[in-house]
This record gives sequence, structure tokens and C-alpha cells, in this order.
Amino acid sequence: MAAEGFDEGARLPDAVLQEVSRLQTVAAFSRYRERTLPLAGRQVELVGAHLAAPSRRGFALLSGTASTWQDFDKGAVLVSEPLAYHLGLVPGASLQLPAPAGPLLVEVAAVFRDYASEHGRIFLDEAVYRKHWPDQPVNTLALFAGDADVEALRREMSELAARHAIVLTPASAILNESMAVFERTFRVTGVLRAVSLVVAFIGVLSALMALQLERGKEYAVLRALGLTRGQVAALISGESLLMGLLAACVAIPTGVLMAWVLIQSVQRRAFGWTMPSLPPFTLRGAPQTVIRHRN
Repeated sequence: MAAEGFDEGARLPDAVLQEVSRLQTVAAFSRYRERTLPLAGRQVELVGAHLAAPSRRGFALLSGTASTWQDFDKGAVLVSEPLAYHLGLVPGASLQLPAPAGPLLVEVAAVFRDYASEHGRIFLDEAVYRKHWPDQPVNTLALFAGDADVEALRREMSELAARHAIVLTPASAILNESMAVFERTFRVTGVLRAVSLVVAFIGVLSALMALQLERGKEYAVLRALGLTRGQVAALISGESLLMGLLAACVAIPTGVLMAWVLIQSVQRRAFGWTMPSLPPFTLRGAPQTVIRHRN
């Protein structure tokens, strides 16, 4: 993921790649070569990737087989959910990519959940990628700290960044920025939810008060039959509680159904992606540091 000020066409110096491979604090790293391709009237991001094991675990695969990663290593591609939705792609389907030497026909290995681009992203193994785009340099590195010693990795990488024009982005910063974007996006939804709760509370309270006023004579008869004020209050509270429970029994499944429609239909049609329906949503295999070239 690129922060403001990054040059999309920038490359990492070869010296950086060599030094990173010799660092003792780096347990594993992934390389990414990125370019934009026109595909079916869309500007799709093609990523040639050498994926370390932690990076592979970070993919949330929505569909695929047990041999997904073996197929990926042999030249099959991973496509993002928005692209798969708009082009009707499923595992095993064929996809034609415009390459300099002629169209490249690849097979879809799996579909993964992705929110980075609504136009779509495609991941291709780095070795296959370099055969067709040999001039494309490495744009990004994702580093994983050995023995979970993130601070030692950051210290060494800070020294490396001081010698080269590169930008270091901790995974925590990427996560915080992503969550901040989501919070801003759904802030209006939160306000509307609060307003709807207030309106619903006022409506239910007004209905219950009107109902109690209409039943004033009934309560007078109950008092005449010997019920105390406390017993009448308990009767009213019990009836109100029962009405609330019945309303909740109707509202909860209705809310779940509306959420399912929003996730599976509305968001899919608007953006091409869906979200997990059940908490918790966790990020797996996140790199400790992402390196990119700086202008």
C-alpha cells in the first residue's frame, strides 16, 4: 500500500534488495512488481509477486482448491473479488492478459477478498511475470521480522532508509490508516443509526404512554378489585417487557436479514466486494514493514 507522495513508477534500488537479503533480523520477505493493465474496459492492477509463507497466509481466499498455491507457483493467478464479480471469474476459468509479446492466457487459481481497488487486482508469480514483463523493477518489499523482534528490524531498516531514497511503512500504520478510512466512510451510517434509535425510542414510548392512557378505566377497576399500586405498576412493567421481547424477536432476525442483503447484494453491486458476516474479522500474516521508493 502506498502513502501520499509515492511515485507509482518508482523502483527500489538493487542495493536495497541485496542489503535486505543479508539482514539477520529479516526472517522472510516478499517482493512485488506492479503495473496497470487495460482489461475488459477496466484499469486492473497486475502484481508480479514472490510471496513468502507469511504473505500467503495473509490472503483471505474466498474460493479455490487445496492445490491453489501449487497452481499459483506454476503460473495460475489470484484475482480479487471485485474483478471476479465483474468478469464472472471462478477457479479454473481462463483469463487473457495483454502482454508486450502478445496475449497471455492464464488460469484462475483462486479468488481472494480485497478492498484495495474496486477495479480489481491480479497476482501472478514473479518468475512467470518476469518472462513477459522483464523490464518491470521491484516496487515494494514486505519484510517479516525474525523471532518477532520488530524493533530490531525497524532499527536496521531505519539505517538503510537513511542511505537510500526509500520509505518504510510499519504494518501497524497501514492497519491504522485503513481502519481510519473505514471509520470515516461509515461515520454517516453510525449517525443515521443513532438517529433511528432515538426516533424508534420516542415512537415506542409515545405508543406505550397512549396505550396506558386508554387503559385508565381498566386500571381503576383493578384497583377497585383490590390490586395495590405496586401490583398495577408490576402488571404494566410486565406487559411492556413482554412487548419489548416480542419486538426484539422480530427485529433481530430482520436486522440480520437486512445486513445480509447489504453485504451480499448492495455492496457487491456497488463495489464488487463483500465483507465477513460474522465477527471477529482478523488480519493474518501481516508484514512488519513495507518498503517503497520515495520521490
